[in-house]
Amino acid sequence: MTDTPGTDNTTTVTLTAPSAVNEGGKITYTATLSNKADTDVTLTLDNKQTITIKAGETVGTVTVDAPGDDVFIDKSTQTVQITDTAGGNFEKLVVAGNGATTTINDTIDKVDVVLTATKTVGEGGQIVYTATLVDKNGTPVKPWAKAARSSTPPRLWIKTAHRC
Repeated sequence: MTDTPGTDNTTTVTLTAPSAVNEGGKITYTATLSNKADTDVTLTLDNKQTITIKAGETVGTVTVDAPGDDVFIDKSTQTVQITDTAGGNFEKLVVAGNGATTTINDTIDKVDVVLTATKTVGEGGQIVYTATLVDKNGTPVKPWAKAARSSTPPRLWIKTAHRC
């Protein structure tokens, strides 16, 4: 192999990711070199993760959690870039592109309202109605716990009394 003096043999590294994932899913970032590395290559990402591409290979990955479900955030995007490179023994290593962008899809959690009432009431007594929010499995949910970051329900009173 001959190398022309003064000529850079450029190797590029490209970062890719899935175009979209659901909230709470996984994002796999893939770094691809245009040439094999002589030694391990470590890439640092701006999300504090690292990708290692082993010597003699051209591809490395890291998988991270996508942001979780948040009632206050709809669909969003997340862009990650390579901020540092080390190793590989390349004459010139260039980071291609502007990073990898993934759309985080908002997931909609189905909630139903189950209404119940006092089964029997004597004459002149009051009927008590209860509205319970349940998930798709019929399990009661406490939306205030996540939304308000509290385990205490908000004070919401709907007073309806029926006398029999």
